[in-house]
Amino acid sequence: FVDVPEPTRGFDKEPPTESCLVFSGLKEAKLQQVLERLRESDLSVDYKAVVTGENRNWAFGALIEEMRAEKAAQPR
Repeated sequence: FVDVPEPTRGFDKEPPTESCLVFSGLKEAKLQQVLERLRESDLSVDYKAVVTGENRNWAFGALIEEMRAEKAAQPR
C-alpha cells in the first residue's frame, strides 16, 4: 500500500460529473505535444489540470471545484 496523506483541501459534496485529465511528471514540451494532439482529435474534455506543489494533495473534487471557479471567472 502507498501511504496517502490526508488531503490539504478536502471535498465533501456530490461527486463531480465533468470529464478531466490530470497530468503529472511531463516536461513542458511533452505536455504541449499532448495538448496539441487533444486539440486535433475529436476528444472532448471538460477540464485539464497539471499537478502542482499546491494542488498535489487536494481531493479530486476540490481540484474540479477550483477549475470550475477559474472558468466562471474568465471573461467571455
